[in-house]
Amino acid sequence: VIGAGIIGTTTAYRLKKRFPDLEISLVADLFSPNTTSDLAAGWWEPHLDPDTPAHLVEKWSIQTYNLLLSIWRSSPDQEIHDIANDLKQGISLTTGTCVDSSESDLNPSWSRQVINYAVHTQPTDMTRLGFSESASMFAYSFLSFTMEPRIVLPVFYRWLEKHGVQLQERKVLDLREVLRPEELVVNCTGLGAAELDGDTALYPISGHVVRAKISGLNHCLADNREETWAYLIPNRECTVLGSVDTKENWSTTVIHENTEKILKSCQAICPLVKEAEMVSELVGLRPCRRGGVRLHLETRPRGKVIHNYGHGGSGVTLSWGCAGEVVDILHQLLESQQI
Repeated sequence: VIGAGIIGTTTAYRLKKRFPDLEISLVADLFSPNTTSDLAAGWWEPHLDPDTPAHLVEKWSIQTYNLLLSIWRSSPDQEIHDIANDLKQGISLTTGTCVDSSESDLNPSWSRQVINYAVHTQPTDMTRLGFSESASMFAYSFLSFTMEPRIVLPVFYRWLEKHGVQLQERKVLDLREVLRPEELVVNCTGLGAAELDGDTALYPISGHVVRAKISGLNHCLADNREETWAYLIPNRECTVLGSVDTKENWSTTVIHENTEKILKSCQAICPLVKEAEMVSELVGLRPCRRGGVRLHLETRPRGKVIHNYGHGGSGVTLSWGCAGEVVDILHQLLESQQI
């Protein structure tokens, strides 16, 4: 498995759980706390992944949602039971309220399967909360979770090493160097697949976020309108404020003007931001892909590879379900004796 962010790590975990006798290596040039996943707030909601078919987004994301729900309720299934208590340290139950200007964005397919999804059409309900009024104004809310990669990734790593999975810190420059007839490669490299395998459909959407200590905020607030775009996502130790998003921007340089813009936009919703202690500011690159998530088996002359990348801003949200899809593909390969 190449890639040690939330996609590659959950994939390695589910593979080892399903096939305990399998020899597995998790290979990456960066491990937590230095992965792209570590920058994420970990809020569960499909986001910035417009090209993946809705039925697949629903299928994969709801598997992750149900996983988080089971861990939070202390009723995990056998697959995750070993580490559920440790994972719980990085999982929080919260509700989110999101304001938008387009009625078409309401009631996505996944909304039928989450708890307490509700649509709000009265602008006064939203302006009382602090959102600025606009001509077209809708909102929705639902019960969700955050799963913070910076906390849960080390938990997965420890389990993997304990169960014989080799964690190798090295950069793979070309898929051809690891493809062999007797082995299977799982490509979970995100944007790295552009260099690793020449996928020109990949592109970044950079996200500049600020982490700050804000007491008294336990609710996710988001304004999805272009002119007032902002969000506040509480994590265990701080709140993630965002964001300035730039399509096709490969730079992770922090720009001071963007920090000021984020703080101003978030303060308009939550006055507590004015007195907040800033902890950090970082820019991460979301691995977006024209055509959506790439998740399928490819047979090449040198060997077989399962691709699992291009999740946009939905890495945490889709992770568990996509890892399960990889497990299903391998099961079919073994059943048909193709590997």
